[in-house]
Amino acid sequence: MLGELSEKYLEYSSVSMTERSVAQYRNAITRLQEWLQRHGVKSWRAVTPAQLSDYRVHLSRQPGKRGGTASEYTILQRAAIIRAFFNYLRDIHGMDNRSAVLAFPDLTVRNEAETKPLTPEELDILWATCRKDPPIYAIVATMFFTGIRHTEVITCPLTGLSIKDGEITLRGKGGKIRTV
Repeated sequence: MLGELSEKYLEYSSVSMTERSVAQYRNAITRLQEWLQRHGVKSWRAVTPAQLSDYRVHLSRQPGKRGGTASEYTILQRAAIIRAFFNYLRDIHGMDNRSAVLAFPDLTVRNEAETKPLTPEELDILWATCRKDPPIYAIVATMFFTGIRHTEVITCPLTGLSIKDGEITLRGKGGKIRTV
């Protein structure tokens, strides 16, 4: 029963996700499923908060990509996937199992720097500095006023610019084509 519902979830999710995201979800859910099976769990309904807490500890001891153990971000990403899966089980299949919410209550990275908007004074300095170099000004203004990522600006082909229409067509995250 574990495998059947996880496959249905991945199929359900694939409608709104990129192939890469589905692969990440598949990886996270498959690893959880295998771990639960090794611990004698036969259905998603039977999963307890204590088991998911133990799984969280297990995740924190896994090797990371750059040596050491898995990063806090990786653990939180998997926790978010697991919570989303349990929400699906609740909403679509009527399984009111709150284990994932109890085992993974906080999904924010603790050591990540807090982002805050620029102050008006900082914006004045940014614009004054950029005006000295027109190409840099164009790049910063484009990013600032459209919200596109720096990698999107760098990889945007000139054929994607429509000055007449005031639009930029570019390839965004996950290879999706979008217009801003």
